[in-house]
Amino acid sequence: MPTKSFLRTLGLLVVIVSLLPVTSLSAQDRGGSGGGTWMHDSHDDLYRTPLGAIPVQSTVLLRFRATTGTLNAATVRVWNERAQEQTLLPMQVVGATPEGYEFWEATLDVGKDPTIYWYRFILEISDGEVLYYEDDFRPAEVEGAYYPGEEGGVGMSYEASPDLSWQITVYDPDFYTPEWMRNAVIYQIFPDRFRNGDPSNDPADDSLTFYDGQRSIFHEIWNEPPVDPTKPGEYQNRWGVDFFGGDLAGITEKLDYLQDLGVTAIYLNPIFEARSNHRYDTADFKQIDPTLGTLEDFQALVAEANQRGIVLILDGVFNHMSSDSPAFDRYGRYDEQGACESLDSPHRLWFFFVPPQGQQPSVCVENPQGATYYTSW
Repeated sequence: MPTKSFLRTLGLLVVIVSLLPVTSLSAQDRGGSGGGTWMHDSHDDLYRTPLGAIPVQSTVLLRFRATTGTLNAATVRVWNERAQEQTLLPMQVVGATPEGYEFWEATLDVGKDPTIYWYRFILEISDGEVLYYEDDFRPAEVEGAYYPGEEGGVGMSYEASPDLSWQITVYDPDFYTPEWMRNAVIYQIFPDRFRNGDPSNDPADDSLTFYDGQRSIFHEIWNEPPVDPTKPGEYQNRWGVDFFGGDLAGITEKLDYLQDLGVTAIYLNPIFEARSNHRYDTADFKQIDPTLGTLEDFQALVAEANQRGIVLILDGVFNHMSSDSPAFDRYGRYDEQGACESLDSPHRLWFFFVPPQGQQPSVCVENPQGATYYTSW
């Protein structure tokens, strides 16, 4: 049943929409702009109530506006990140305006567990064709220009789904924030670029191998710019392979400086053994990256930080890892059979495999469904 606030809003629309032209189902709309024919805005409580993050055991009203007569049916496709489950919610027409728009509505019950929901719309238009209305995507056409995409707000229609869903965060209102985190002053450190405290663990230039045979780059001069992999030349497409020598010992050396700043917590970008300078592509979660130091170096950092009342926060990216790792072993570097090499690998079920599309390579052993390409997240 439509809410009172929604009905009041529809009353206002009679006045407001009269100032706007009624848009027909143009070729542009069908091709992906959305125009005035269809509308959902995740930042407007006319289309989503309530806005923002919501507590468990709540419901969310999702609304979609369409030019009257352009839709045979509308469905909300919802993905529960925690449960890894899809739900399809049929929508119903709940109101219309004299200017030729109708509103479709569905209710999402978010359940009892904190999670993230992703939602988008599947539209069956009047001639039986299926289109998808999702968050907008605007690729940058000019170098340096910024175009918003996947940031919520108004969406657009697509002939094929790019899976650009809107997000709903569901939280536990009884979650307790630790005392040390309340009013904490947090200093984030990208370890390779903070301070070189132990030159003995610096990776020599051209000493490390990455993915498809790329070699590491080491900067002897601390303040020189990193390489730009987007520009033609020697370093084009060499992503995440240049190092400056920052390490755990360097962070330990500067703890007094950080304490003087009033820092009470240090957030470290990943420090586990990896195949890049940013280390979000972890190869071994049980090892400190040797270019950052040793387990003993880490233990010393923890002890010295504790003496100063500083808490360390580790960025543990446990939902994905490097394709160049023992568990996956895309390049056959390890003795153990990785998920990419064998259907019998004990790690095969750790990863999602799909049939390759377009120019995607068939890099892994094929399963009965023909899935040889892996998804990276």
